[in-house]
Amino acid sequence: MYVTTFPCHLCARHIVAAGITRVVYIEPYAKSRTANLYLDSIAVEQEADGKICFTPFVGVAPRQFMKLFSMNHRMSKGLITLFDATKARLRYSGDLRVYLSNEDDLAATFRNILVHEGLKKGDNPK
Repeated sequence: MYVTTFPCHLCARHIVAAGITRVVYIEPYAKSRTANLYLDSIAVEQEADGKICFTPFVGVAPRQFMKLFSMNHRMSKGLITLFDATKARLRYSGDLRVYLSNEDDLAATFRNILVHEGLKKGDNPK
């Protein structure tokens, strides 16, 4: 099954019940509790016997295609230029899974704020 966003835990329940064996998602969904709630049924970003594999789409997603690729000149002297693979260039050269490191950085920043404010695990922030 190909989906635009990582399935939420409610959708994952239906995917498990339907007997689907593989899910490919384009965009992550940070609030999904799927990986935590279905440890016995779903494997995220890894293969596991008897489990449904949830893997990220690797490639150019439809919404990102125009952002990733550009042509220097679309028209020349009023005529459309043909695609030339030697002149096409990739505009984004970062890591495809950059969201994972961004989440780690934000979590570290949040921990630092909590420590700075003197809050400990279980304390109620003001």
